[in-house]
Amino acid sequence: MQIRHKINLWIASLGLLINLVLAGFILFEASELAYETLDEELEIAIREDFKPLANVSPRQILDARVFESLLDFDEQYWIKVFDVNGKNVFASTLGKLVEIPFHPAKEQHNYDAVVPENSLLFQGNSIKSDKKNRHTLRFRVNHVKINAGGSVFFVQIARSVEALEHEIDELISIVVMGFCVAAIILLVLSHLLTNKILQPIIEINTLATEISASDMTRRIPLGKNIDEVYLLADSLNKMFDRLQHSFASQKQLLADAAHELKSPITMLLLFMERSMERRDLPMDYSSQLMNQTHILRRMGRLVKNLLEISSLDQKSSLHLEVFDLGRMVSEMLEDFEVMFEQAAIEIENNVPFTYQLVGDREKIQRLLINLVDNAAKYNRDKGKIKLDCVEKNNEIHISVWNTGVGIPVTELKQVLKKFYRVEKSRSQKYGGSGLGLTIVDKIARLHGGSIIMDSLPGKWCSATVTLPLLHRKKGA
Repeated sequence: MQIRHKINLWIASLGLLINLVLAGFILFEASELAYETLDEELEIAIREDFKPLANVSPRQILDARVFESLLDFDEQYWIKVFDVNGKNVFASTLGKLVEIPFHPAKEQHNYDAVVPENSLLFQGNSIKSDKKNRHTLRFRVNHVKINAGGSVFFVQIARSVEALEHEIDELISIVVMGFCVAAIILLVLSHLLTNKILQPIIEINTLATEISASDMTRRIPLGKNIDEVYLLADSLNKMFDRLQHSFASQKQLLADAAHELKSPITMLLLFMERSMERRDLPMDYSSQLMNQTHILRRMGRLVKNLLEISSLDQKSSLHLEVFDLGRMVSEMLEDFEVMFEQAAIEIENNVPFTYQLVGDREKIQRLLINLVDNAAKYNRDKGKIKLDCVEKNNEIHISVWNTGVGIPVTELKQVLKKFYRVEKSRSQKYGGSGLGLTIVDKIARLHGGSIIMDSLPGKWCSATVTLPLLHRKKGA
């Protein structure tokens, strides 16, 4: 999982958890407050409605008619009055219609009671019905002890809470909807916040990727604030400084060594070739001399390739000009005719005289020579080499295909590295240095192009170079 997804998950999870706790707290407090308000309402109703009973005599208080004449209460209230022995001495109209058990031990509780169809509670309430067409309402029941006429009575008062619970359900719906909206907003904000936090790191990663061995002069810009990102960029810049110095020293050492070896090898090779012209040398000595001459030539090619790579590392070494690609390929193949005839290799050239390239003519020619030379060396007897050229999106794709042992799929990208060989024995058999395709890759990249290798092991191999196209000739 990417770090941005982890941060998104952490922020969103924490925010959702806080929202969930807050929503639960709001619902709990709202429900508690609603019932507390209802309890206060019921207590106030008892104090106000039963206040006239304070001046009634003990004998009159037992007469239900006295209750009916003195009490003035809302018909929405369910009221019953009990004496200390639990005997019902008074019941309101609703109290007579709806049966709610007397539980004086519970000061407040909710109770579901069956409601008659002709009850006034049907007005404005959403009443639930069962299969037997019985209707139930939930009541909030309070028990209060009062003194009236010198006696102690228990008043059981209740009121329907269907409307209250309906409002609580609406509040739950609103809170849930708000929670969902808050979750969506939180996810969006966490995404934006994550991008904002990681943007400097993304920029550092992009710049670090663009800094390569061929161009290590770029550096990551430092921010104004000395924070963790600033310290990371500064550390990376110091590391790039050390790497640049190391690469420069390595390249300079390689170039100096190759340059110093070039003259002695040339002189030794000249001496060997002149010695081989002598007729008075023993046969075995002449044979050893010939083998050593081949080794020197291989060393000479290696030194030449190393100098070429050192030169290609400097982009300023490009000398751009306009030239005809088809003519260059045709002239180059003429130089390989002797090699092709000796190995009985068939050549198929499909590169027309219709394309003009802009680039370093000498280096593009070196690129093509290396590709054709590899196609010839690693071909089978009486094999075939085919050159194709295709134009796509103002680019030209030059393909060199040959029959032969091919390259394993897992090593197609590896062959572009310096001194890499599919088989170590090839160096002895074919006399190569393992730098030919490396030079091709560098030349292609210097011209803004690329190279792609493809192969079917045991059957064929191809190298396709992509280069920018200047234009086609008129009339082509």
